Amino acid sequence: HDIDWTWCPHVAAHELTRNFLISQARLQKARQTLEAYGRDLDDLLEATASLPFDDLIEADSGQLEIYIDGLYNRPPKHGPSAQSNITRITGTRLSLATIRRRVGTARRFYQWLIDRRLRADLINPVPKGAKGVSRGPVPTPRQDPWVPDDDTWERILRHFLEHESLRNQLLLL
Repeated sequence: HDIDWTWCPHVAAHELTRNFLISQARLQKARQTLEAYGRDLDDLLEATASLPFDDLIEADSGQLEIYIDGLYNRPPKHGPSAQSNITRITGTRLSLATIRRRVGTARRFYQWLIDRRLRADLINPVPKGAKGVSRGPVPTPRQDPWVPDDDTWERILRHFLEHESLRNQLLLL
């Protein structure tokens, strides 16, 4: 895949981050995936611009926690939800899916550095949750199933009894 570096100028500015994206392209990641990795890594580089690049490569979990905390508190840069007065029901300005994707990209980047021995510390500074054991840095919202109240359930049943075939009526009941 050809990579369009215009949508990730911070990534393009550093050989290691460029090589990470090129490596993902060689693994045949889809163009949209490469663009998402590029934007997410660009966001990490922009948010941590006060750190020297070498310090970012060797960042510890505390430094990445500051980045993750910032994801919860800053507004999106563009898109339909970029209005500064919008806060989601989760209390964040960015959607949890965007935060989760950005954290996942950071974890993937640090693992790539570790696998290639490009980072002295061989522990990934971005924690990963283990289902049923520990929670990752971005919670997965649990949605309770919808249970209709009595009036709604009665309307559903009435509709089926009046408008659906006997076969469909039996499937519902």
